[in-house]
Amino acid sequence: MKKPAKWTPRETPILKGIEQALKWDPRVMVWRSNAGGVAKEHNGKRRFIQFGVTGQADLTGLVRRTGQRIEIEVKRPGGKQSIAQKIFETQISGAGGLYLLVTSINETLELLDRHVGPKEKWR
Repeated sequence: MKKPAKWTPRETPILKGIEQALKWDPRVMVWRSNAGGVAKEHNGKRRFIQFGVTGQADLTGLVRRTGQRIEIEVKRPGGKQSIAQKIFETQISGAGGLYLLVTSINETLELLDRHVGPKEKWR
């Protein structure tokens, strides 16, 4: 008999929760950053229009006091980064930016505490 698959939450609700948790966080200013493409037809010709940077994180922004770039990639528990996302992480980290790979609101806040400092010191 086959074992039932373990349920894991989808990324979208986790991402929305993190967005809401950081909306008024005094340490960072972040916004949603989409990447992808769409096929468009114009004057009888079909074209593919790409937007965003391949592999970019779900949220992008700045650490408020320092201006350091921050990128937050959200995965559901057990989720894995694509090769393009790993390359993007290396580029951001190599340029002095802060890249967080997270699976929950709590993990995001804990990593911010560790890398940026506790919220209480930012008020």
